[in-house]
Amino acid sequence: MPMSDESCLIDTDILSYILKRKENVYGNALQYLETHRKFTISCITYYECFRGYKA
Repeated sequence: MPMSDESCLIDTDILSYILKRKENVYGNALQYLETHRKFTISCITYYECFRGYKA
C-alpha cells in the first residue's frame, strides 16, 4: 500500500495505549502503520514518555 501524505500526531495517551497493546487502539495503530509506516510524536510526548520510563 502506498504511503499517504496525510499523517497525524500521536499524543502521549494514545502512544501509551499502543505500547500497552490495548485492543482497539493497537489494532488501529497497526492499520495506520500499514499506510504511513511510522508514528509522529511531539517533543512533549517524547519527554513525557522518557520521564515516565525513568520514574
